[in-house]
Amino acid sequence: MYILLQLWYNVICSSFSEGGAGSMSRKCEVCGKGQVSGNKVSHSNRHTRRKWNANIQSVRVVSNGTVRKTKVCTSCIRSNKVDRAI
Repeated sequence: MYILLQLWYNVICSSFSEGGAGSMSRKCEVCGKGQVSGNKVSHSNRHTRRKWNANIQSVRVVSNGTVRKTKVCTSCIRSNKVDRAI
């Protein structure tokens, strides 16, 4: 039974690390901007954990003469850090 669980765990972990079903990262491929965590503070000064996601968009980018899709934050798009394909 333990061997089956270990095999199942290895299959799940390899699918996540190789771009499988759970590989959608909220991180910019140009500048590396990603998720930030902190506290939500209510009016009564109670602190609960929350997170702020970066504004990531999927854009078509020209790299080395080929067009491919990358995930880029909007600040990199606005500052022309990527060569967008039209």
